Formats: sequence, structure tokens, C-alpha cells
Amino acid sequence: MTLKEAEKIIAKLQKENEELRAELAKYDGKKPAGRRVHDEKWTANYDLWLSLFKQGNTIVEIMDKTGFSKRTCYRYKEYYNKLKAAEK
Repeated sequence: MTLKEAEKIIAKLQKENEELRAELAKYDGKKPAGRRVHDEKWTANYDLWLSLFKQGNTIVEIMDKTGFSKRTCYRYKEYYNKLKAAEK
């Protein structure tokens, strides 16, 4: 390989790096997709669910009082059961 060929390859790779960096710059500052696990809102909602659940309310009653979806209530119940099992 000659010096000229190497310089051409380097120039090509530098151009490719610039293009890729420009593409990555589009994603700077964007939040990742998906559910945020155990953030402040989640914790506050879980605490509300837990207090109602410990008072003896059923899932349906909790749904009516809070507006939580059925799936959310059962997700909290599953989390609660895992914590209880870990305590034993």
C-alpha cells in the first residue's frame, strides 16, 4: 500500500466518522423510550396503592378510587408480593 492510497482511505474514514457523528447528534438530549421504573411519580402512586391495599380495599375499589388501570394495579400487587417474598 502506498502513502497516497493510505491517505485516501484515511480521508474516506474521516468523512464516514463525520457523517456518523452528525447522525448521533440528532439523539443528544433525547430521553430514552419506555417506562421509567421507580421514579418519583411511580413511587408516589405505589405508596397510594399500598396504603389503600393495606386498608383492605380490593383491586377494583382501588381502581375506582385512584383511576389506576387494572394492569397498573396488578403490576403493583406483583411488586408487593415480590417484596413480601424477599422479606421471608
